[in-house]
Amino acid sequence: MSGLFFSIIIPVFNSQKYLKKCLSSVIDQKFDSYEILLIDDHSSDNSKRICKDFLIKNKNIIRFISNQKNLGVGKSRNLGLRISKGKYIIFLDSDDYLMDKSLINLKKNIERNNFPDVVINHISQNRNPKNNNFFFKNFPKSKIKKNNFLKIITKNKLLINECWRLTISKKLINEKNIRFESIQIAEDASFIFKVLIKMSNIIINKNK
Repeated sequence: MSGLFFSIIIPVFNSQKYLKKCLSSVIDQKFDSYEILLIDDHSSDNSKRICKDFLIKNKNIIRFISNQKNLGVGKSRNLGLRISKGKYIIFLDSDDYLMDKSLINLKKNIERNNFPDVVINHISQNRNPKNNNFFFKNFPKSKIKKNNFLKIITKNKLLINECWRLTISKKLINEKNIRFESIQIAEDASFIFKVLIKMSNIIINKNK
């Protein structure tokens, strides 16, 4: 699996209702340089069976970890980070999914902007706000240096609370030793804070 562009880390816990749609949305991407790291966090429903079914059919793409006890989403993501082989990390929750052509468009954007440390992606969701256009309107399309980005989000009181909004360079994560804390609340927020403080630059990906 050398030379992979993306590692997509998906922690799973009792999410049988959404998991098939999530995994299918990744498998169906017209893209061939990625891996899926599935970490089942000791689910008690049918999630583990669903993971294994997808693994059987997609052994060249999927790697599966089954936690022997419930570790929490932060530690599960850290397990994925430890074994990931992609140049960039994507976090995906098991009740979320990728839109069509997400990966190919994201890769083009990263290459066009000379491999930034971090990307903030366009998202849609079934709650308000429906997307993050309100966030994007404050930024240019080009690469933004860290200090300028932090000034903008501070001035406009903008928050980034979910790690699945970001695509992050594995090099940055490794060199700065960025990991999730062993906490049950706001583990995303502390991780994102470390990413934004330790990055050098960031780009806005306005592709859906």
